[in-house]
Amino acid sequence: MTNPNAVADNRDTEKELKIKLEKWSLIEETAIQQKSRVQWLRTGMQILHIFFAQLKNRVAQNTITSLLTSDGTRIFALEELENEILIFYRELLGKSAAILPSVDATVMQLGHTLNREQQQMLAAEVTVDEIEQALKDISDLKALGDIQSVKCLYDCFKQFSEASGLVENIEKSNVYFGGVQQTAQDQILQELRL
Repeated sequence: MTNPNAVADNRDTEKELKIKLEKWSLIEETAIQQKSRVQWLRTGMQILHIFFAQLKNRVAQNTITSLLTSDGTRIFALEELENEILIFYRELLGKSAAILPSVDATVMQLGHTLNREQQQMLAAEVTVDEIEQALKDISDLKALGDIQSVKCLYDCFKQFSEASGLVENIEKSNVYFGGVQQTAQDQILQELRL
């Protein structure tokens, strides 16, 4: 038969051992965490050393130590370098104007300076003949008239349409072709759904 006092002693001993085990486990975990922090700091310091070494190298590369002047002379002195750079940028930017062009105040005080005929000419509707003539007058530096160019332009228009909320009006849309083969015209019209 088992002694009840021995069982109680065993339980107390077991409880004490569990408490000590938890205590030492916590100490071990804390030591591992501290070791991890130290290792992390060492790695961080190494990274900082690398960063500052790269920064120092970059600063050294971005330093102007000499220049070749327009007459072919190489200069090294800091004061001469500054003067040469200032001269270069002054020539590049130009000189200040003595008189700046501005709006003529007397003309502005007159108000509307277009006569009635000129106003009507500016407000007149554009005719189909004028459009055709303008298209004929376009130089060779015009759109290619190929399907890829039209797709690219149409995609840009769709992006603008989505961003602005504006929608195309097919009834008011026209395509004018000049020197484009019929097959390309058909492809373009099909792409544009006209």
